[in-house]
Amino acid sequence: MTLPPQTSSSPTVRGPVRCGRRTKKLVRSLRAGEVALIDHDDLDRVSAEDLITAEAVAVLNCRASRSEEYPNMGPLLLVEAGITLIDLPDDRLFELCSDGDALELREGEVWRNGEMLVAGTLQRPELVRADNVQRRLEIGGALEAFARNTVEHMVEEQDLLSGKIDLPRFDTDFRDRPALIVVRGVDHQ
Repeated sequence: MTLPPQTSSSPTVRGPVRCGRRTKKLVRSLRAGEVALIDHDDLDRVSAEDLITAEAVAVLNCRASRSEEYPNMGPLLLVEAGITLIDLPDDRLFELCSDGDALELREGEVWRNGEMLVAGTLQRPELVRADNVQRRLEIGGALEAFARNTVEHMVEEQDLLSGKIDLPRFDTDFRDRPALIVVRGVDHQ
């Protein structure tokens, strides 16, 4: 069930909750129409695509879904797909809810059986879009910090990179053998 994009006055969203601190594991059991309760700092694009594919009706995140440092496509993809995204102030909802509990989301509030469990920040599409544009304008600083961090790690690990450290011997000889490298990324399935 896909909801239309939210307007200033967001509709009430209802659904059973599915809890999982690791988004990539949660999406394997998430069913269409469920509310995903996650603990995912800076929600990435791949995880957002997985949540969209699983047809979550809403996502409750116990961490900040958007970075202050760089444009993040994950939250933008979710809200543009019409999925309600609420950032919660902490992770206490994991203790208050069990898989299957019927939740009702009103603006940024999470309700169960007429009781408000927690209030968070509703990620409105227009604000997520504007924040993404602003982060794109500021990306130079984030790239500089990344480059500095990379150089620092290279200096710290120069003995390993230059081959001065003897690595342990493996029982298996990998020379001239096919190898499979598994990567989780935007264009990988």
